Amino acid sequence: MGMAQTIVFDPANQILEIAGKRAQVSPKAFAVLTYLHQHHQQLVTKEDLLTAVWPKVFVTDAVLKVAVGELRKVLNDHPKQPQFIETVHRRGYRFIGELQTAQAAQTTLENSVPAPVISTQATTLIARDDALQTISEHWALAQSGQKQLLFISAEAGVGKTALVQAWLKQQFFEADNPSPCLLANAVCFDQHGSGEPYWPVLSALGTLLQSAQADAVKQCLRRYAPSWLLQIPSLIPEQDQAQLKQELFGVTSQRMLREFVDFVDALSLSTPLLLCIEDLHWCDAASLDLIMALAQRQSSARFMLLGSFRSSALQQDESALKVVYSQLTLHQQCQTLPLTNLDEAGVAQWMARALPETLRSEVYTQLFYRYTEGNPLLLTAVSDHLQQMGLMDEQAAAITPEQIEQGISGGLKQLLSLKTAKLSKQDRQVLEAASVSSAAFATESLAAVMQQDVLEIEEVCEDQLLHEQWLAPEGSQSWPDGSISESYRFWHQLYRQYFYENLSAARCRHYHLRFAERLLSGYLGKVSELASQLAYHFEAGGDLPRALAFSKEASQHAAQCFAYREAIAHISNVIALSERLEQPELQLASRKRRCTYLLASGQLGETVKEYKSLIEASQALADSKAEIDATLGMADALFWIDRQACLDAGKRAVALAEASDDEASKIHTKGKLAHFSSVVEGYQPAYAADYEAAFKLAEDSGDVALQCVHYPRHLYYLIIRSRYQQANDLAARAMQLALDNGDAVSYLSCEFFHAWALFYQGQWGEMLEVIEAALALATKNEHRPWVAHFTIQKAWLLLQAGDFEGAKALCQPVYDQAKLMPTGSLYFFSVIILLQLEVALGGEVSEEVGDLVGEEVSDQVGEDVDKAQAYVTEITQRLNAEPNAIDWVLRFPLQQGLAAFYLAREQWSDAASAAIELKTQADSSGELTYSVMADYFLAQSRIGQGNHDEAQTVLEGAVEVLQKEDLPVISWRTYALKQDQKRCDAVIQARLKALESAPDLQRCFQRLYTKSSSS
Repeated sequence: MGMAQTIVFDPANQILEIAGKRAQVSPKAFAVLTYLHQHHQQLVTKEDLLTAVWPKVFVTDAVLKVAVGELRKVLNDHPKQPQFIETVHRRGYRFIGELQTAQAAQTTLENSVPAPVISTQATTLIARDDALQTISEHWALAQSGQKQLLFISAEAGVGKTALVQAWLKQQFFEADNPSPCLLANAVCFDQHGSGEPYWPVLSALGTLLQSAQADAVKQCLRRYAPSWLLQIPSLIPEQDQAQLKQELFGVTSQRMLREFVDFVDALSLSTPLLLCIEDLHWCDAASLDLIMALAQRQSSARFMLLGSFRSSALQQDESALKVVYSQLTLHQQCQTLPLTNLDEAGVAQWMARALPETLRSEVYTQLFYRYTEGNPLLLTAVSDHLQQMGLMDEQAAAITPEQIEQGISGGLKQLLSLKTAKLSKQDRQVLEAASVSSAAFATESLAAVMQQDVLEIEEVCEDQLLHEQWLAPEGSQSWPDGSISESYRFWHQLYRQYFYENLSAARCRHYHLRFAERLLSGYLGKVSELASQLAYHFEAGGDLPRALAFSKEASQHAAQCFAYREAIAHISNVIALSERLEQPELQLASRKRRCTYLLASGQLGETVKEYKSLIEASQALADSKAEIDATLGMADALFWIDRQACLDAGKRAVALAEASDDEASKIHTKGKLAHFSSVVEGYQPAYAADYEAAFKLAEDSGDVALQCVHYPRHLYYLIIRSRYQQANDLAARAMQLALDNGDAVSYLSCEFFHAWALFYQGQWGEMLEVIEAALALATKNEHRPWVAHFTIQKAWLLLQAGDFEGAKALCQPVYDQAKLMPTGSLYFFSVIILLQLEVALGGEVSEEVGDLVGEEVSDQVGEDVDKAQAYVTEITQRLNAEPNAIDWVLRFPLQQGLAAFYLAREQWSDAASAAIELKTQADSSGELTYSVMADYFLAQSRIGQGNHDEAQTVLEGAVEVLQKEDLPVISWRTYALKQDQKRCDAVIQARLKALESAPDLQRCFQRLYTKSSSS
């Protein structure tokens, strides 16, 4: 008898009877059946079904596959030979069967769905009502604008995924009138130690971009998170890619994190956003950083992150999840919902649902509980096993407890073996082929692996494998070669592991290679984001050369995403593979690259250790070039933590180069050592030849990397030699070079020195513009150290131009932060600025003595002097403890500040000593601005001592220099002290003209000059 003659379809009451028995059909599956039946013999597209059945929830067609799969199972309808629901591949479905309709009034599903009913399917969760309620409460808070992060913690098989899916069904998929929601799903996979950065996040974005709101999501990404568009190249028209890359010049990981959080905040304004990420114990470090950023942003985003992980992951010392989770819980930025196995009462409830009445006794309950400990996955596997043994038949003869115990005493592997017994050969082969993919897989890949038609593979996946919960749908995939296929993942990773472990070695290698080849052809070689997958497949397939090549590409891709932990993991695999392939040169180069990634990630201690190891490896291979490079690299890292050790390493590198026949290495190492020594110990005339030779080497080589090393250092050299215009010219070239090669660090470094050259040339308006542009770039891209350096540079400019209030507002926060960190240039420069500010402000007050009550003025001046004295004491103590901590070039403004401080206190001898020290330092490098400034302070101190003749002699020497060199920073003060008003006014007018682009600063400088002239 045909099935159509035994089925009664009652859409009004939402009843489906088959052979006189009411079938259990979920509300949404029933709604799909109703809509298809209303459009009998018509093609119904996936989009139409999603809109009709899920009108307010923006989901992908994966939920549709589940609903159709449920209907086919109930109707016993085979997708290859359908009697009711016909699949129109890539497009949708067509209802072709006949159903006997009940006489009750019919309903029409056009813009609404049938009223929900309570499902009584056997899959209903047991003892999870409280957990479901907890998730719902958090979602309600998120919808009200209270951002939520909720983690479900449990061991494998306890039911994390089942709980999440049940809640999603209850809240959205099966709800009568669900609240509007953007839903993004992702599942993390074991990426074998070398993860693809942001894998689950990009996967979740992919689901949003396949939803009905895809256009709105794209627009929001473009506006708030353009850096993420680069991670999804398919979203960017080819003609727009160059412009976008230019816009995103200098992007950092911090900017990517900030932009994604901005994107979430903006997207959730109109529609609440739910992000579900399962199996976070396999999550890559970059995505965990993003979760941390989402938690730390204080906003009223209507957003909820629902995540799950194995609780045992928190016991692993090396777990990245453990670090992030600890921080989130410490700061109360997340909530945790722990799941445990069912207790004995819960097992009894499960047995009442899943087992025949003959097995519902206390004895059997104790047996099930003892062997499974209430683990839901084991309970399900055991029931399947008993079904296979014929022990679940209610009509069977008397069954003894011994038989049941024998049936459930096997381990999970044995149970899975029996569960797979009913699989056809083709089904088993499909699952075996799919198991080589650790992530979701496309049917196109499986078709290539099995050398079958993709449509046949899709039918297999949609049939028993989907219905029996071997696989779960993941939506459709579109590849660059035009291929479109369905995507699936294993319902549980234990299933994937089972099939993978049962593959023969030869078949395993064969499948991996075919899988990789199809990915390569499908993506037309554009595989940067797939490089880690390809490396995994080629290595497992035994093709080590290509595994090595793609591991290199994966490390580069991760570094471009600023995901340095992933980059380090991938390059470490390159090192291991190069050792296996006996490629020592590549191994050394890769270890050098690992050092670079460690340094970029801020792991200075680990970087030094790695460089030491690299030096030993270079020595073992007698590779002097590699040893020299590694020693220099170690010096770079040591510069930030132990400057004396840095100099020692630089000297060793020079000695190694001198012992070699490589002239370029000799020049390169001497150039770097000259710079290290200049910054730490002070410039010496002998260094000039080394600076010049290294610059010429870089210039003539055409090697961009070498130029990016030596150009910024040469800018430093030119400025301390007072060759300001040459520095400006080189800075313009070097910045363009860095821009063309996407090197934001070199670009900002050159812009920093460019600003200094403009300062000494008196082009303060242009300098301010340069600083503002650099700050905008550094701030936009979250280059926090550069933000601090340009901020303090701007504070210095404001101080010298007379905007004392503005200078202090910029400098004080930098100082407050730098004071808490290891002593460095930011600390010294900020405290020097504050010292000069207090001296200048004290001077301003003292000039107003006639306008204030004497005692009040005395108190104010005393307070400023006390502050200045405190800074002098603090600097002295720091320098006594760490004499090499200050950059030598900062001793110029330090001596300037000390001389001004002592002059303000009328300590003429101390002022003269500070001026003489400044003169000695400046003359050692030929820095003329500070050399003349030293004369200016010395002349003032001599006047204070009553030695006017010596003061006049000193001033005449200074003026002689000024007649040959344009030194606007100090010339006006020198002319004013010598009472050469005509020259002084000429310099001032030129400086005011240079500040026309900054009228506020121009007024400050005019006021400063006026006060100075009247005093």
